[in-house]
Amino acid sequence: APSPAQAHAVGLEDRIAPARMIRQAECFPREPDAVLVDAAVPGSGSAWEWSRFSAPCGPVRVVLAGGLGPDNVASGIAAVRPWGVDASSALEDSPGRKNHDAVRRFVAAAKSAAGTLSAC
Repeated sequence: APSPAQAHAVGLEDRIAPARMIRQAECFPREPDAVLVDAAVPGSGSAWEWSRFSAPCGPVRVVLAGGLGPDNVASGIAAVRPWGVDASSALEDSPGRKNHDAVRRFVAAAKSAAGTLSAC
């Protein structure tokens, strides 16, 4: 049976260079299926300076997280070129309750931005 997907969440702090973080991920005992790149405080819903990081072409898939919403997911995708994105609490009306219109706008913006990227 195939093994379940494995992901590692990493808070991108100023003291950790993005390229170094990816090299570290490649050295895990089992190469992860993805690395979730988030703000210095993962899960905070805070956006971070995406221009500091660009997903490398290579074996490690990068999932962008950190304050993504319908109004900024396209710029996050353009800056980082991630394999995937993580929707944040910006899509919620209240904790755990998603706003359907915000989700639709988020997905439309993400698909549109992804469609403009060229392959590695």
